Amino acid sequence: MLAYYLIFFLILGCIIVKLDTPKLELPMLYMIGIVLVCFAGFRGIGVDRDIKNYWNMFDYSESLSDFPTQEVMAKLIPISLKFVGIYSFGIAILVFAILSVSLKIYAIKKYSYAPLASVLYFFSWLFLLQDFTQIRAAVAVGILLFAVQDIYHRNLFRFILKVGLACLFHYSSLLIVPLYFVSKENLNKKIYLILLGIFIGLGLQKSINMFTLIPGLTAVSIKLNTYMLFQGMTEINVININSLINVMLVIILVLNYEKIKQYSNYSVIFIKQSYFSCLSYFVLSAVPVLAFRVSELYAIANIITVSYLCVVFKKTSYFFSFIIVLSLLLLSLNLFKQNLVGSYFTRF
Repeated sequence: MLAYYLIFFLILGCIIVKLDTPKLELPMLYMIGIVLVCFAGFRGIGVDRDIKNYWNMFDYSESLSDFPTQEVMAKLIPISLKFVGIYSFGIAILVFAILSVSLKIYAIKKYSYAPLASVLYFFSWLFLLQDFTQIRAAVAVGILLFAVQDIYHRNLFRFILKVGLACLFHYSSLLIVPLYFVSKENLNKKIYLILLGIFIGLGLQKSINMFTLIPGLTAVSIKLNTYMLFQGMTEINVININSLINVMLVIILVLNYEKIKQYSNYSVIFIKQSYFSCLSYFVLSAVPVLAFRVSELYAIANIITVSYLCVVFKKTSYFFSFIIVLSLLLLSLNLFKQNLVGSYFTRF
């Protein structure tokens, strides 16, 4: 697991250099982006859980006949590489890594208050979960990050265009559509916190399952439960370190909303997206596969909203210390408790 900690301390070193020489932040951000692309793109077969499935998917891609049961880009990218005569499984994986990591790095540059802090948090959690494992979803959520400005400006055409593009990589992107209808004007702290508390309580008691409560969704519930059994997921422990961290982050963001919104118009949408990531985990906890999918889709906003804490903390040193400890905790949990990935090695 040493390789993951080396990347962590590389980013940490860049943060330390940035504190002394701020003008180097952007070059270091790009450098880290290149390192992460190579780290994900050149990993060996078996480092993560899903790469063997992608191996079969890409190698046997000859046409788009599987559409719409299979997302277009999962077939089109390897087919295009074969058409121009440069296909190999490694190149296909590298293309996905370039797309997903580049989108996140550019979004961090565009929206984050503290880009290097956002990258450290991103690497410690979502990079391993998505860019390293769920590579189609990783590209999709990267595209969806840029839909936030369309939500704020109520540009329906551009929003639909980006959601449609994201769906070419992963159909779960459609789950972001409800975010378009949230208010961009305000955030009622009392209501948001009360709802969060209620649904955390219901999630703990496992007393809510929308698929059995809402008529017409029973069939969906049966299919999801069958999938859960196939995957070995019978239930989830709703209270864990990751969920507690997300709850803590959301509470801090909501309580300090007025202070944060003075620095960015888009912050209200990003904060609500982080909130829905946290809320959906508890609301859908009776159906684990859906709870994870929806929560992780919305959670991409966290790489931006975590940078808002620099507005909350009185001193920059407090902010970076908090992010470093938080990220180190997440990385260690994901490596040793969640077992998201195995020991790192390259294909060479």
